[in-house]
Amino acid sequence: MTKRQIQPLSWADIKPPDISIQRIPEMRMVNPRTLLVDETYQRDIALRSRSGKLLRRIVAGWDWTRFKPPICAETPDGLEVIDGQHTATAAASHPEIVAIPVMVVHSPSVAQRADAFVGHNRDRINVTGMQVYYAMLAALDPHALAIQRVCKLAGIKLLKVPPGRPFLPGETQAIKTISGFVNQYGEDGAYIMLKAAADSNLAPVSVVELKAIEMLTHTKEYKGKVTIAQITEAFNALGLDAAKETRIFAATHDIELWRALGIVLYRETRKPRRKAA
Repeated sequence: MTKRQIQPLSWADIKPPDISIQRIPEMRMVNPRTLLVDETYQRDIALRSRSGKLLRRIVAGWDWTRFKPPICAETPDGLEVIDGQHTATAAASHPEIVAIPVMVVHSPSVAQRADAFVGHNRDRINVTGMQVYYAMLAALDPHALAIQRVCKLAGIKLLKVPPGRPFLPGETQAIKTISGFVNQYGEDGAYIMLKAAADSNLAPVSVVELKAIEMLTHTKEYKGKVTIAQITEAFNALGLDAAKETRIFAATHDIELWRALGIVLYRETRKPRRKAA
């Protein structure tokens, strides 16, 4: 297990503001049902919306190790949530939670609070699917372990970050698509498609190519008409021309790239092959 200590960074071209004149945030325990939301800059949460579904999952699987204190500001009407409305609403919806810690900041005007809201939602780096996958691996999540097994067996290498060099055959960051394969087709079904990608010497193994393989092996129109060996043979026969032909076909017929690639590959499999002497 590798751990690193947080190290300070410095930039010669910036001068941070003087924080000695700013009030340090204060942590408080409050009843989440007393918190307020200003609808002039925050949206409402509908029960059947995407946010409502997220809240349902949070409440059903409440875990304090995943809790992040909402950021609130003192107003004449009470504590107003600047960031963390979903967390506060989930806590208020949980029948056993009577108090949560919140971080209270000094932000006296609506304009300041709205600006802080924008900052909280703009100045952040979203966690990538690959980062989530490796975190799930560390947590020994069964689905992540299944993905790891299938990729290793098929000869597919999942990269945490872009390599900073040309991709090598079999390397990929298409974790969402591969995860979907394992979910939908199981380890054996996912292995067949990933092995086809690995044997086709794809560099990288992209979402477009994976979905094209899925199309040829699982859709009604093509299932049973082409073998995995024929797919890999088509990839290798087309080589660099596959991308060019796919772009032209997709643009001409106004369809997705992966669908266009699937058709290009299928047509290639229909061509007569010269038998080895």
